[in-house]
Amino acid sequence: MTKSRLPVIYDEKTIQDKVYIIRNQKVMLDLHLAEIYEVETRALNQAVKRNLDRFPADFMFKLTLTEWADISSSQFVMMKYPKTVRAGTFRSRLRNMA
Repeated sequence: MTKSRLPVIYDEKTIQDKVYIIRNQKVMLDLHLAEIYEVETRALNQAVKRNLDRFPADFMFKLTLTEWADISSSQFVMMKYPKTVRAGTFRSRLRNMA
């Protein structure tokens, strides 16, 4: 019998620290969403791709190298550029979290 893990509860500040303004939109990186939902980033992206009809057209986009450099220089120390970096937009979703 396996023990079930209790879900991690994130406070508002922790979530807000993972939100960036890119292209005039509030976004979260896929790696942060995967961390919150306790799944691998690859699995999160696959689930979104399999269910594209459930998401708005602007839900996901790839960051440019310049956008990634701007985020990584201000937020991360020595993080490698991932093969694909996507950010999900959070217009109404952030309002629902508060």
